[in-house]
Amino acid sequence: MSPTREALIEAIAEHRAADIVAAARQLADTDDPAQGLARFLHHVGEVLADDRGMSEVIEKTMGSNEPQGQTREALLAVAAELLDRAQEHGTVGQEVTIGDVNMVICGLAAVIRNAAGGWRRYVEVALDGLRSRRSGDHSSGAGK
Repeated sequence: MSPTREALIEAIAEHRAADIVAAARQLADTDDPAQGLARFLHHVGEVLADDRGMSEVIEKTMGSNEPQGQTREALLAVAAELLDRAQEHGTVGQEVTIGDVNMVICGLAAVIRNAAGGWRRYVEVALDGLRSRRSGDHSSGAGK
C-alpha cells in the first residue's frame, strides 16, 4: 500500500525541520556565540524562502508549517542553547525567552509566506529587538 499524499507531505515537513535542527546543532557546537543565533535565524529564512511553495503545501495539508512532536522539541532545545550562548556573550538580553525566539521564527515564516517584505530585513530588525540593552540605554522604544 502506498503512502497517502498527507503522509508524504508530513514526511517532507519532518525532514526539512530535521535539517534545520541539524544545522542549528552545528552552529551551537562550532559557531561564535555572538553570531550563532543570528546565523540560525538566517538559515531558517533561507530554507523557508528557497522552498516557499512547499511551505504553503505543508501549511494547507497540516494546518501549520511549524514542526510538531519530537522535531519541535529538538528544534526548541537547540534554539534555546543558541539563545543561552548569546545571552552569556551579552549579545542578547537576559529577558529574552525561547518563546520570543519561536515568535520571531513564526513571524519570519509569515513574512516569507506572504511576501510581506524582505525577510533578511525582518531578521535584522528582530535581532535588534533581542539585543542586550545596557542600563541607561533607552533606545529600545519600550513604553512608547
